[in-house]
Amino acid sequence: MTMMNPELTLLLTQSDFLHAGDSGKKTDGFNLLTENKPLYSDNVEFLWRLARAYNDMCEHVEDEDERRSYVEQGRDEAESALQRNGLNADCHKWFAVLTAQTSQCDSMHSKLKCSHILKEHLDRALALRDDDPLCFYLLGRWCYEMSRLSWLEQKAAAALYETPPCSSLQHALENFLKAEELKPGFSRAVRLYIAKCHKDLGNESEARNWTHLALATPTNTHQEAGISGLEAELKALIDSPAEQL
Repeated sequence: MTMMNPELTLLLTQSDFLHAGDSGKKTDGFNLLTENKPLYSDNVEFLWRLARAYNDMCEHVEDEDERRSYVEQGRDEAESALQRNGLNADCHKWFAVLTAQTSQCDSMHSKLKCSHILKEHLDRALALRDDDPLCFYLLGRWCYEMSRLSWLEQKAAAALYETPPCSSLQHALENFLKAEELKPGFSRAVRLYIAKCHKDLGNESEARNWTHLALATPTNTHQEAGISGLEAELKALIDSPAEQL
């Protein structure tokens, strides 16, 4: 492993500290890294953190064009990091995260292509380090979305890939539960999707319990606040009379 100079080590430590803070600290972290990019643009540890900082920014802006700009630039930085070290779990992780962000407003075919890339890099990240809750959450989202592909989307996937992607609600639930196990309460979205999977699998009591837990969990990012449709559906479950056994 290449030794880092003390200045870079301190910079990366500051970056990690600011990333763990609120939106203001995340902005400070982003500015710190972008200001120092000319010095460290060939360092993998610096580059994946810069990609992460772009993701932090896109999760806290309201304007859609600004958000997309942060996503695209962040994905470029993550790709640069991957080109330098394809055996770094964080490089694969943040490339996957930003790929997921990229696909949100794309066409069906673009979403399917992004989905294939996302799964590939999540698998590589988890093969290199299998204790990351965010990767398991994203893998859960991938499984959930694959389980809900429409007939048309399944046909499009079959045309794109020799082995079309497929998964199940049970696999989605297992990944969401693994994310929750690794870091309980780290994401309101994880708990909402656990509740949703239980609801769709017919486990109404578990769905209610996880919905209550989710609604009591703080919203950490603008993106989490954006899953209001899922929240509304699950709130309706709570408000409905419980089935008599």
